[in-house]
Amino acid sequence: MSLREPSLDVQPASRPRFSISRYAGHRDSKDLQNSKSMFLKECSLYTCFLLAGWVDATVGALLPAIREHWDLSFVLVSMLFVGTFVGCIIAATFVSPLMDRIGYGIMISGAAGLSIIFPVVFLTMPPFPVLVIAMIFSGMSTSTLDALVNVWISQRPKADVRLGFLHFLYGVGALCSPLAAIRFVEKKGVAFQYFFCTSLALATLVLTLVTVAFRLQRDEHNTCPRQCCLKLARSNQSHAYHKRPRIRTDIHPVSADTNTRTGFEKLKAVVSQSKVLLLAAFTGIYVGTEVTVGGWSSTFLIEARQQGASANALVSEFWAGIAFGRILLIPVTAWLGDEIAIIIYLLFAVGLQLLVWFVPNMIANVVALALLGVFLGPAFPCMIRVTSKTIRPRAHLTAAISFISTFSAAGMALLPLIVSLASQKASQGIKILPPMLVGLLSLQVFLWIASNKEYFVKRFVKKEDMSEVEDVDRLD
Repeated sequence: MSLREPSLDVQPASRPRFSISRYAGHRDSKDLQNSKSMFLKECSLYTCFLLAGWVDATVGALLPAIREHWDLSFVLVSMLFVGTFVGCIIAATFVSPLMDRIGYGIMISGAAGLSIIFPVVFLTMPPFPVLVIAMIFSGMSTSTLDALVNVWISQRPKADVRLGFLHFLYGVGALCSPLAAIRFVEKKGVAFQYFFCTSLALATLVLTLVTVAFRLQRDEHNTCPRQCCLKLARSNQSHAYHKRPRIRTDIHPVSADTNTRTGFEKLKAVVSQSKVLLLAAFTGIYVGTEVTVGGWSSTFLIEARQQGASANALVSEFWAGIAFGRILLIPVTAWLGDEIAIIIYLLFAVGLQLLVWFVPNMIANVVALALLGVFLGPAFPCMIRVTSKTIRPRAHLTAAISFISTFSAAGMALLPLIVSLASQKASQGIKILPPMLVGLLSLQVFLWIASNKEYFVKRFVKKEDMSEVEDVDRLD
């Protein structure tokens, strides 16, 4: 049985079309009274991604200092990324079940609370294995925030703009982290671990904001779609209705027991979808490439291009590109469509890495690094939008994004590790970074085409007009 009741296929004459599964975007009288609460919730979730970007860029910014202090090889220092990966696996396994059991408010506060552990541990300068264990909690925090925030924002009106701004803030956090680390790493007499006082303050602020906003309660934004439909129907019974052309609702039928499934059953159903697996593989390579560039470029500039003190500042240009690319390219992406735009952006990224590979000029490399960030930036929010539009039923969206986040953590951990192993074995050392990135970017092009094969077949083989394809679950 479909969640969309026939009696709901109408709308008030004076109101814009509403979307049932996007009930959080609909404004009845109660919504108007709680508009400040909704605004606070959304703002608090934006700060979560500011924190996530800060945390992800922190390790790369401090990597040379960490290696020197603990006297570590490339391989051993990469265990920090492996710790993140383990944490994300744990999070992906339990996010959906815990979400069903304890609700959104406790989950989001718990995830923000876990982000405090790593900076507290690092401030004590413990043995290196303890840092790796602390990174497990950091990975759990980042992965859980990634899933919960993306799902919440993707169900809001004008999700393309909101997701673009959300991931722009991720880039801002990743941009600020290396810049803030410069003083702690390079100035004599300042222990670099005190950089984590800033990280601790930011994590505490985010925890406070999400706790105040969501009050440890189940959030109505994540209410069962059927309950939202019934509430919406009751709230509009007193209004005059008029008929509008029916939209096909049998394309993606939703069983009545969808929302009664356990979290583990939802995760199992998600894993059985080939599109989810391909998007997960794409995201793993994409995020791994992003973190590899952000994490190893400072080492590359120091050792391969003889760039010293300003290496972290130059790498910040990459994160600045990530941030501003997610905002500046929104109209271009909207005009091209997510599916086409990402292919074009990735091809530009391949060309930029070829430039870094074959032109050993510092200025050219720095400009290419910044532009690489610009063209890589939109990929993640585009992936979230594609996932949100195509994953059915909607009740599985949290499980799907959580599963995809696990692969992003896998890429975040494994690709920097692979680069470190290859650099240690190769006679050229870290100079092998550009050719490896060319290969990874090319692989992303293939995976993106494979994951959106149905779209490309309809558009270029069957010559269907995809601009008329409507997502009936959206209100933009």
